Amino acid sequence: MSKPWELGYHSNSLVFGNVVETRQAKVNTDYQATGRRLDTRLHSTPLSDRGPFVSTLHEYGNGGRVLGPVFGAFGEASLDMGSLRDLCAHELA
Repeated sequence: MSKPWELGYHSNSLVFGNVVETRQAKVNTDYQATGRRLDTRLHSTPLSDRGPFVSTLHEYGNGGRVLGPVFGAFGEASLDMGSLRDLCAHELA
C-alpha cells in the first residue's frame, strides 16, 4: 500500500495529468499484487497461476485491468474516469 507522501505531485513531466495517469497505473498494479498475495496465502496458489482472487479481478475492468478513477489537485482526471463516464452515459441513454 502506498504511503500518503508517495502519492504527492512528484513529477518532472510537463504533460498535464501525468501524475494522475501514473497513479491510475499504480491502482491496477496494487490490486493485482494484493490478489496474488491473497491467492498464495489463502488458497496456496503458485504465483505463476491465477487463483480465485485474481480471476475475479479479471472478470471486471478493461481486459482484466482494474480501473482507477483518479482526480488531481488541479482539476485533472485520469483516462479511466472518462471511460467510466462514457459507460454511465451509454447505460443511461
